[in-house]
Amino acid sequence: MKHFLENDAMYFRFISSFARTVDESFSDESVAFVVSLDQHFIDRIAREAPDNQGVISFSFRELVGLTSFKPQQLLELIRIRLKDRKWPKSLNDFISVDAFWAFVTATGGHPRRSLAVLRAAMEYVERNKEPKKIDAECVKEALIRRGESLNEKDIAIVKFLATSGPHSASDEVFQEAVNLTRKPLSERLKNLTVQLDLETIEQPSGRTTKTLYSLAKIQFGP
Repeated sequence: MKHFLENDAMYFRFISSFARTVDESFSDESVAFVVSLDQHFIDRIAREAPDNQGVISFSFRELVGLTSFKPQQLLELIRIRLKDRKWPKSLNDFISVDAFWAFVTATGGHPRRSLAVLRAAMEYVERNKEPKKIDAECVKEALIRRGESLNEKDIAIVKFLATSGPHSASDEVFQEAVNLTRKPLSERLKNLTVQLDLETIEQPSGRTTKTLYSLAKIQFGP
């Protein structure tokens, strides 16, 4: 960034402001950041830390460009943290697939919001659930506590795609299942494609083509 700012004073003000924003925004979420412009240092963290510290590193370029977690990225963060805390069971014993998709859909994969909802769900499980597993009920309670909203139509769409596979907004069975006509369903699918990294395939349909949507494949296994 120094090359794009006019002088040293502006550069240091920029770095100070960035560090202050990170500290003020994330300190109450117990999220630690190590920021470095030295790519060698970033590579070293990525190479050495995940095996024993549960650290995820991003280069400066990746950090400023990170607006949302893709579902698999978020799943990997959870998996690494469980390994770091020596979780003795499987990932599926920690959170159900339905619960995972519910909180990712509600938060749009936003890094801070996703992790905050996950933490609230874990706190709810610790106090109220047996066995200790995050399910859809836990996620809904966590969303309420964090002031997040869960769009039932979006959840219905995700559930349909999870059970029925790729479909187009023009498919009547899809429209009936989520109680939406073609246009509003198409608009919601476009939004979810951004939020959830939905996969799309163009399929010939008569003289035109239609877009088939499906959930991104996630690896819930070991």
